[in-house]
Amino acid sequence: MNTSLPLTALEGKLEQITYFNKETHYIIAKLKHGNTDNLVTVVGFMGGVSPGEALKIMGEWETHPKYGQQFRIKSYDVTLPASVEGIRNYLKSGIIKGIGRLMAGRLVKRFGADTLNVIENCPEKLLEVEGIGKTKAASISNAWKDHHAIRSLMQFLQDAGVKNLIFRYTAKGIRPGCSEHNTKQSLLPGKRHPGYRFLYGRCNSA
Repeated sequence: MNTSLPLTALEGKLEQITYFNKETHYIIAKLKHGNTDNLVTVVGFMGGVSPGEALKIMGEWETHPKYGQQFRIKSYDVTLPASVEGIRNYLKSGIIKGIGRLMAGRLVKRFGADTLNVIENCPEKLLEVEGIGKTKAASISNAWKDHHAIRSLMQFLQDAGVKNLIFRYTAKGIRPGCSEHNTKQSLLPGKRHPGYRFLYGRCNSA
């Protein structure tokens, strides 16, 4: 009989990454929960996230014999900001390579609440912003795709029930056409994810 307890949802802002293993994507981090200054320790497998991002984590509370209460990650989602101020703060944090404090202000001034949609789906419109040429626009677009494709792929694999092994493959850069790709594909028969196209491109350009 299955006696496992239902998972708990924990939402907050990722404040600090205390430890991150690039091989397995195992993370120990601090999450600012709610409107308080209290920091919650979260542990588990979570990749493609950066300090400053808003997270919704599903998991379980546990008590470590040495470090005390912490939250064990089972799955997670990143909540992108919707307000103009939230988008400005998100971009100026440096999460997306090529966008700093000044450029974040220019982007939000031009596109407002539609800024993230423009970056993701209409990167050609970035040319309307002062200081952005074709090369810069392509760089920002690629940086956005890089940041979100890996995380999206890992979440997809996690939802499919593939845990530690697939995280190691993803972290090492095992991609379609690369060695060990068949091993990874056999773990997910019949399943595909758009992130494979991104990873495939990186493999071919290596």
